[in-house]
Amino acid sequence: NNKHIFYLNQEIGKLKLFWGDVNDAIYIFKSQLNILSKKNDFGIKSELSALYNLANAYIIAKKQDSSSYYNRIGLKISIRENSEYYPYFLSQSGEVLFHLGKYNRAKDSLLKSLKVYNNKDYSFENTYNLLGQIEFNLNNVSSSFQYFKKADSIVDIFKDYTPETRFIHNFLRDYYLKNGDTKNFEIYDA
Repeated sequence: NNKHIFYLNQEIGKLKLFWGDVNDAIYIFKSQLNILSKKNDFGIKSELSALYNLANAYIIAKKQDSSSYYNRIGLKISIRENSEYYPYFLSQSGEVLFHLGKYNRAKDSLLKSLKVYNNKDYSFENTYNLLGQIEFNLNNVSSSFQYFKKADSIVDIFKDYTPETRFIHNFLRDYYLKNGDTKNFEIYDA
């Protein structure tokens, strides 16, 4: 069954991306887009998912121009065809801008994405983490703290620990230490 193989390959691509095999993940997601360009009987959600995954893989590969290219395509299609994917591409656009050092534009995209998300099960940890990092890079420690606290509370709820979680916990630990809050410092000093 071609549809089952297509969706299994998508999951394999995500696993490869998670385990650090970025080039294989990119190959898989590009192959999926190629299949969809020839005959898309899988539906628009499959195309948007493949575009999102490929753009995400390029972010991890530190190829922001390629990520931006596929993300823009996803934004256009999601606006035209399927608004449920729009906030994901908007957030991803903010992440690309963050990695390009365009912090104010990145912040704008990330904040807009938070306003239009309608999926209550979605973890906003990455979005708040990026907002915290933007504020940190702009030397707005107080705002950075607020965003990192939100990201950390989401990590606590979803138990979804990512490599970024360590950065968040280190920031919070140092923040509490600097402000003499030994009780909260001890929470993150493990």
